[in-house]
Amino acid sequence: MDNEIQQSLANIAGGNHLLGSAGEFGLLLAFLHNSPNTRHDDGPAFSMSEITAMFRDKQLPEGWSTWKKTARDWIVHTSALAGSAGVALAKRKIFS
Repeated sequence: MDNEIQQSLANIAGGNHLLGSAGEFGLLLAFLHNSPNTRHDDGPAFSMSEITAMFRDKQLPEGWSTWKKTARDWIVHTSALAGSAGVALAKRKIFS
């Protein structure tokens, strides 16, 4: 990815809490996207045992260094999260 594009995305995400949060969760999902414990039947289904181990037990999943992690996965997950959150926020503002 072009450095200028990366910098622009970082600036946008840093200046907006919604995008920043989506970016953080996007990183988590990109990290776990290619885990052998992630199922891809109808969209990704992440392993709760891996997530629990990371947050509660402060342990990275076994074999984490062997699976692929990509900027593309981060962008895909972040975009999906930000888009869904943006739609929900817009609906909330319209109906409030």
